[in-house]
Amino acid sequence: MNLKKITFILENFYPAHRAGTETYVLNLAKGLLSREWEVSVIIAAVGKESHNYEYEGIKIFALSVPNKISTQELNGLKNPSNLITFKNIINQLSSNIIHFHSFSRSFTHFHLKEAYNFGAKVFFTAHLGGIFCVRGDLLLHGKRTCNAKVQQLRCTTCYAKQKYSNTKALLGGWATLLLSNTPFITQKPSLNLVSNKKMSLEYLQKYTHQCVAIANWIEAAYHINHIPNTTIITQAIDTSKFTRTKQKETNSKLKLGFIGRMNPSKGAHVLLEALYSNDLYKKIDLEIITIRDVSEVGYYTTIKEKFKTLAYSQWTENVSHSEINLAMNDWDFLVLPSYHEVAPLTILEANAKGIPVIGSDYVAIAEMIQHNQNGLLFKNGDSKGLALILEQWVDSPSRVDELSRQIKKVKDVQTLIEEHLSLYS
Repeated sequence: MNLKKITFILENFYPAHRAGTETYVLNLAKGLLSREWEVSVIIAAVGKESHNYEYEGIKIFALSVPNKISTQELNGLKNPSNLITFKNIINQLSSNIIHFHSFSRSFTHFHLKEAYNFGAKVFFTAHLGGIFCVRGDLLLHGKRTCNAKVQQLRCTTCYAKQKYSNTKALLGGWATLLLSNTPFITQKPSLNLVSNKKMSLEYLQKYTHQCVAIANWIEAAYHINHIPNTTIITQAIDTSKFTRTKQKETNSKLKLGFIGRMNPSKGAHVLLEALYSNDLYKKIDLEIITIRDVSEVGYYTTIKEKFKTLAYSQWTENVSHSEINLAMNDWDFLVLPSYHEVAPLTILEANAKGIPVIGSDYVAIAEMIQHNQNGLLFKNGDSKGLALILEQWVDSPSRVDELSRQIKKVKDVQTLIEEHLSLYS
C-alpha cells in the first residue's frame, strides 16, 4: 500500500462548486500532489449516475446519490443505498489515509465506519455547524448561540420549534412531554434527527484516528460531546493571491464590501437596514459580490431590488478570486453580518489585504475579530448596532488605518499543508 496515498471525502468539488470547503481541500490536495502524494476525492453525484473525472491532477470519483432519500435513511434508521458502491470505490483506491470533510445526506457515519473497517487511518474535519446541530445554525431556539452539546430533549424541542412552530403553539405545554417521549419520536421519524446526530458523534469517537477543528469553538464542541481525539488546524489562505495592489484614494468616501451567497443567513438585509438608518447610504459606497442561491430566489429578488435604490453602489455576481482581490483594493471595511458561520475565509482574505472587518458577534466571527483591533463587532442581527458603528466611521474613513495597522499576519496555506503532513505521519 502506497504510504503517500490519500482520499478526501466531501459533498462537492471543483469546478462546479468553489465554496470554502472545496477551496480548503483543493489547496491541501495540491500541496500533497507537489510532495508526490497520490490524491483522490470522492464527492456526491446527486440525481446522477456515478462517474469519474480529473481536476488539476486530482482523481475525482462522483458517487451516485438519489435525488430523494427515504426518511428512515436520512435519520440513520437504515443503511445508505450507495454504501456498497462506496465500499467498492474505497477498495479500488486502496488509500491508507481517508479524510472526511463532510457529514451530509450523501456521506454519513455509516460511510465513516466502512472507511475505518477497510483499515485506513480515518480523519474528520468539521466545516459546518450542522455536525452538532439539527437546525444547522447553532442558535438555540433561533435566538442565542448554543454550546453545541447534543441533548435529546433540548435539541428536539429546539428543532421542533423551528419546523413545527404552529403545531407546538397549538399543543402548548404538552409539546415538551410529547417530544421527550421516545415512542413518539420513533413514530415521527423526522424527530429522530437528534438521535441520529448523537449516533454520528459516537461514530466519530469510535471510528476516527483524529478529528480536526478549524477553530477553537469547534474543538470545544467536540469535547463537550465527548470526542477527545481532536487537534486544531485553523483556516489558512493562499496569501499571495490576496495582497493590496494599490492604495485607496485618501479623501474618498467610506466604502464597504460584502461577499457571500444571497441567503438570509448571510445577513445582507441587516446591512441594508443599517445603511437606510439616518440616510447613511447617501454617505457610504457599498459593493456586493454574491452568487444567487437557488433555494432563496424570493430573498435574492427582494434584496437586489432594494439595493438598486442605493447611491454609489455596485452589485456583481459569480466573479473569480482574482476579480474579488481586485475589487477589495478599494474597500475600507469588509462587512460580515452573518447570523452563523464556522470559520469564514473572507475574514482572512480581507485581513491579508490589510482590510478590517465589521462582523456580527456570532461565536465563529467573534473568535476571529478582536473588537477595535483588526475589526469591529455588533450584536448578531442588530441592524441598529451596525448603523451606530458606521456612523462613528463615516466621516473619517482615514481612521481605518488605525485598525489596519493592528491586523496580524495571516496564516498561509503552506503552513496548513505542513500541519496536515504532521497529522498524517
